Amino acid sequence: MSDEKDTSLTDLEREALIYKIAKDAQSQFWDRLKRPLIPGITIVAVVFGVVGFSLNSFVSEKVSTIATDEVSKLIKSEFDLQKSLAKSTYDSAVAELTKSNKAAADVNEKQNELLGELSVQRQKIRDEIKTIESDLSKQVDDTNITVSNLNTKLRDLEQQAIALKSFESINILDLTEKVKQIESLVGNSDTSIFRRVSAIEDEQEARGKRLDLLDTGNNQLSVGAQRLAQASCVAIGPSTWVFAVPRDCNNREKSCSQICAEISESQAGQLRCFNSLHIYENGPANSLDQIGYKMYRYDGCGGGCGPNYCCCASGKG
Repeated sequence: MSDEKDTSLTDLEREALIYKIAKDAQSQFWDRLKRPLIPGITIVAVVFGVVGFSLNSFVSEKVSTIATDEVSKLIKSEFDLQKSLAKSTYDSAVAELTKSNKAAADVNEKQNELLGELSVQRQKIRDEIKTIESDLSKQVDDTNITVSNLNTKLRDLEQQAIALKSFESINILDLTEKVKQIESLVGNSDTSIFRRVSAIEDEQEARGKRLDLLDTGNNQLSVGAQRLAQASCVAIGPSTWVFAVPRDCNNREKSCSQICAEISESQAGQLRCFNSLHIYENGPANSLDQIGYKMYRYDGCGGGCGPNYCCCASGKG
């Protein structure tokens, strides 16, 4: 490419030199024409001038053609340069765009990874919530079963108390009938018999009063209240020997911890307190949809008023 360019410049210089020689010859021709010596010389000069003019036209046209070619080459070179610059700019822009697209793809991939991790964490949290709800539901069901079993035991105790009271009432009626029969047999003369019958009736009446305590639980030594307390302590206590110990509900009385610690039993050994209760004077319900027995569980072994029953258990193990 560089060799062709050097050759073109050398040709241009040669053509320019020829053009200069022709111009000089033309000038000399016109100068001589102005000073003709002989007609022959004049004619030769005219012919030489015509030839010089033709040569001048040829050289001018040739120089113009060469100059046009050089301009075309320069224009083509400038166009190639601009085209190369445009291609380089285009390639740079494409490279930058590709880099930007790759960066955007990397960001999208990272976002997708984060979204996937968040989805996994969300699912784990949902699974944990379901597990907790299931455990709570199971605990509630177990508590309901325990309460149901306790209510069943209390109803059984109530039925036993009612049956026992009815049995004692029947015995009193039987004794009364027997007394009447004896009275009809022996008459009114034997007062000792009447005194004995009266004593029997008083004893039965006292027994009936003691049985009446089964229905109310209005003091800590009543059979009904003790059965209620014993059943409750067993229901909430550990798997060992369990005792419901009555306690006077006042601030001067020892705490349940102290009371249980001072008691020892032949099989259970030294006792310890694990809970305490207060059983109120409420009796059983008289009809459906009404409250009956009332009880408060402290989940502790304090004193005051306060618990009226201490739940004690064996201290072994």
